[in-house]
Amino acid sequence: MPQAVDKAILLILSLALGVTALCASPLPEEQNAIVPGAVLRSSDGNARPASDEEAKHPSLERRNPRYQLGNGDILELAFAFTPEFNQTVTIQPDGYIGLRGVGDIHVAGQTVPELTQSLRTAYGKILHDPVISITLGDNAKHSQVLLFRKGSSDWVEVKKINIKRMLQQSESLSEDLHLRPGDMLFVPKNAVSKIKPWIPYPSLGFYLSQL
Repeated sequence: MPQAVDKAILLILSLALGVTALCASPLPEEQNAIVPGAVLRSSDGNARPASDEEAKHPSLERRNPRYQLGNGDILELAFAFTPEFNQTVTIQPDGYIGLRGVGDIHVAGQTVPELTQSLRTAYGKILHDPVISITLGDNAKHSQVLLFRKGSSDWVEVKKINIKRMLQQSESLSEDLHLRPGDMLFVPKNAVSKIKPWIPYPSLGFYLSQL
């Protein structure tokens, strides 16, 4: 009987050691396979394909990520104690903004909190502990322009153009339209989610008043 108990104990210990070794063993090679279609965002705010090494070790994507500033965004800068530095700037195609008193800095790809810290660092050279708030301008996120092109005496073609996308993807000519005589460009106050591709020409004024 004691020998049977000893054998049972040895069997249990062997199974326990086997499970421990299995848990400690490296993952199969399939776990290190490259994730197809992996995309990363570069410092200028544009997407780029991930390298093989980056794709092998993908990082978890953050939930509800902050908006990253991009070319064409309009920023309203307010200085609480030095209002003479208040200014409105636009991010240029190269990702830079020109700042009063400190020159140009690269901001594309940053979030608003990150840019706030960058501005505090830049203006800290000429101001003591600056307090700065940043507000995105009205057309900062969509930068939409509507093109009205007369197709006939009774109808007008309406096309939505994303100016920001044109600046960020300069290699794409899908938005690069050539204006024709009689074309009209209109910048709406708010983002337009849906538009009618054709509208009656006599109702053009009423259509614009609704945007």
